[in-house]
Amino acid sequence: MFAGQIPRHMEEPELRKVFEEFGPVYELSILKDRATGGSRGCCFVTFMKRKDALEAQNKLHGVRVLPTMHNPVQMKPADVEPRSERKLFVGMIGKETGDETVRSMFMSYGPIEECTVLRDAQKNSKGCAFVTFMSRKNAIAAIRGLHHSRTMDGCSAPLVVKFAEAQRDKNAGGG
Repeated sequence: MFAGQIPRHMEEPELRKVFEEFGPVYELSILKDRATGGSRGCCFVTFMKRKDALEAQNKLHGVRVLPTMHNPVQMKPADVEPRSERKLFVGMIGKETGDETVRSMFMSYGPIEECTVLRDAQKNSKGCAFVTFMSRKNAIAAIRGLHHSRTMDGCSAPLVVKFAEAQRDKNAGGG
């Protein structure tokens, strides 16, 4: 199972306790940021029994908010869809718009795995973000619902929401 909205400060033993309330956990893996080595606020958890995994999903997903978090745990079967088919580029967001504001704009379209406003070395917003959904169908719904839907404060053009280009596509010389 994939679990999001996990406090970044929670270590594996503490997280195991949250999930073991529903049954024995075979494996738990916290997703780490490549640059910092810190938690990305999500993990994969494998239960010994399928029924325990489903019970955990029913009792946690969209229901329980873990300490220090504002949003409830997002939990679903680990996705088989490639990340590139779920990751969106969001352009023309206001320079004052933070990660949580962007997340709240998109969360009505489905569970979000990751949401990051791009920033320069001085931590100033670059006016764009990446939003990765748990499923491709939610990403498509967000594109349909939000692309060119409004112009944000301080922007000269409406919101741009499209699939993020994979690095290999850029290297092919397309654009």
